[in-house]
Order: sequence, then structure tokens, then C-alpha cells
Amino acid sequence: VTSDAAPLPICLANVIWSLGSTSTTEIWASDFDVKSEGGCGLDDLIFSFVDVDASNFPVTAETYDCSDLPNGQYVDLTISIYIVDESGRSSSCTSLLQLQDTQDLCPDLANMASVTGGVKTETNEPLEEIMVSLENMDTESSIMEMTNQNGGFSFENIAMGNNYNIKPTHDEDHLNGISTLDLVMLQRHILGLNYIDSPYKLIAGDIDNSGSISAIDLIQLRKLILGVYDELPENDSWIFVPSDHKFVDEFQPWDYPQYAHIDDMSEDMESNFVAVKVGDVNNSVDLNYGKSISSRSNTSVFLQTGNAKFVSNELIAVPLIIEKAQDIYGMQFSFDFDDTSMLFEGIDNGVIEVSQDNFSLSNKEDGVLTFSFADANGINIEGGQTLFTIYFESRGNVNLSNDIQINSSVTQA
Repeated sequence: VTSDAAPLPICLANVIWSLGSTSTTEIWASDFDVKSEGGCGLDDLIFSFVDVDASNFPVTAETYDCSDLPNGQYVDLTISIYIVDESGRSSSCTSLLQLQDTQDLCPDLANMASVTGGVKTETNEPLEEIMVSLENMDTESSIMEMTNQNGGFSFENIAMGNNYNIKPTHDEDHLNGISTLDLVMLQRHILGLNYIDSPYKLIAGDIDNSGSISAIDLIQLRKLILGVYDELPENDSWIFVPSDHKFVDEFQPWDYPQYAHIDDMSEDMESNFVAVKVGDVNNSVDLNYGKSISSRSNTSVFLQTGNAKFVSNELIAVPLIIEKAQDIYGMQFSFDFDDTSMLFEGIDNGVIEVSQDNFSLSNKEDGVLTFSFADANGINIEGGQTLFTIYFESRGNVNLSNDIQINSSVTQA
């Protein structure tokens, strides 16, 4: 006797199940069966989580773990169970599975939130690969994230009810965006000729991190330009100010915080920062780290000497002569010379007064002099005038056309 009757499903309406000691558990489709019956006495039944038409039929068991618990505590899942007899006829029933973490093996995400934000310059340019730390002030623990190409960062699954500090840091590439033009702007600010008009630019101009702009800042910045410093001795390369910070006095912005604080976190939070490149008062920083870092004048400077060839023990005078009339506020460059045949002796002023603050001999063993000159009032120089003259003593045969060069080997020209 045969029958076309499908199995009669008799299933549990609700099943409560707990993860095991390994934070996993295996549940069988037959665990939901009460006493399902096959048609016409066909009781050799298959219990599956997928129907007979599925390519992976039968799925008689499923494994669950913490990833199935969105809150880390429990989850309610609607489960379909398919009952198939030996003739391939099937029917189904639906049960509610409550999966629980009764042994507290999974991370408790029920009271979790996120902290997101972004890091951009005053001109709204995003900064990538900036390290951002989230410090739990209660547990004294911290985690780190790097900003993405849009300057964004995100901390997920952060426990609520704690106090947090968010702080970006970046102390690399100190010279990026810095030139003698920044020195000129700082000089003019100090002398009252042209005040810096932005609190973030003022922060950038506080080179020694003293809470003011003074001659000390000019000295330290010039040493960085000249290559005396590889990095600023009293400040980081970048400073980050919470974007929601309100300056009491934008012309005296020195009380700024460098982190954002979250007190007793109770929801998702957002913290954004304004990135300030220390020393870059004119916002010329290169965020692509591969292009020219500042825009400078196309003024031509060339070398002229009465005798281009010398033998040993002769005094060599190298005047630097400007080609065309210019109003000059600042200039900078590196001067390379062959230190195996030339010994640096000194500098004699021309229309520009050069002091020891304007050049560096720190690289003289490599045959490099670095120059940086700035004048807050500007200097009018006529074409053909000598800026200053550099003196050497020849140690052997010297051909100036081969042995000297103005370039950007240390200080960007």
C-alpha cells in the first residue's frame, strides 16, 4: 500500500539552547522534533535545516558560536525544520530558537558603543595614516587606530559607562611645509607689520611650544630649515586640536586641549580634530608627501667669478649675484662644494647682511652649506648686485663650474 501523504510535522514551538564550554554548540534538526510521523507508516524520516530541493541537502546539524550572538548574551532565531520521508516527500515546521551564553564566555556587547571621528587641516584637507589612541581612563588601557584616506577613524564595541580620552599623534616629517616664507611671516607678526589672523596658524608658529611667538621660535625654525635640527627639540611635528574647541581669545589661543574627553560614555560618540603642522604658518604642507612642499619665487641667482680655475693654496671668492631686480623678503638654498679640493673660509656681506644665524656649517664635512635669509620689511635689490660672497681656500686644482652648485640637497631651494 502506498500513499502520497507527506510526513506530519510535530515540532517544539520553542527551544532554549546554551553555548558549550568552548563557546560553541552543535544543534541537530532532530532536536526540534516531538513526534513527527511519516505518511502510511513510513517512519524512517530525515530531519534537515534545508529542504530536499537544496543543493546541500541534507543539513542535519548546525554549529553556533559567539559570532551568532550580536549582543554577546543571547539571540532569538526563527528556525525552519524540514521532515523528509524515504520516498522524498517533505513537510516543514517552524520553531523559535533562543541561543544563550549562560557561561558568560562571549564578549558582552549589550552595553557597547562606537567612537568615530576625523582628522583634517584648517583648510579641510584630510590626513591619512595618523595614529589615534582611545584611552580608557578607568582601566588605564588604550587601543589604537590609523586614519583612513578620508582622515576618518572608528573604534567599535567600546564599553559604555567609562571615561575616555581620544588623542591623535604624528611626529614625523618635521620639515614638510616649512620654508623661509614662514620665517618672514613670523617676523612680520612679531614686529606688528602683519599679524597672523588664525588661531591655528598662531599655534603653528609657536615652534618651541612656549605659549607665545617670540625670537626663540625664529631661531629654532631657522635651524630646522638649515638642517641643524632634524626635528624640533621642544615640539611635535603635528598638533591636533578638537574641532569643537572654542578659543576664548583667538589671538591668544594657547589654552587649547590636544585630546577630546568623553565623560561616562552612554552612546555613540563623534570626535573630530583640526590638524596643525608646526612651523607651517602659510598652510603649504604637502599631504601627498611627494610633491614640492612650498611655492617659491622664480628669481634667478647665478654664480660669477673672475677666474673659474684655481690651483692649490689660492683664495677663491664666489659672489652670489642676482640676475634681475627683485623685492626680496626671504630666500633659502643649499650650496654644495667639493670639500676634497675646497676649504670653507667665510662669508662677506653684499647687499644682504649674512650672520652665523643665516647659514649652517653642520654639513661642511659633506661639502654642504645651507642658507636661509628673511627680512620682515623686504629688501629691494637691483639686477647685477652681489648678495654676498663666499670664500674658500683651494686644497688642489679647482674648477668652479664642476665643483660648486646651488641646489636643494639639504635646504630646499
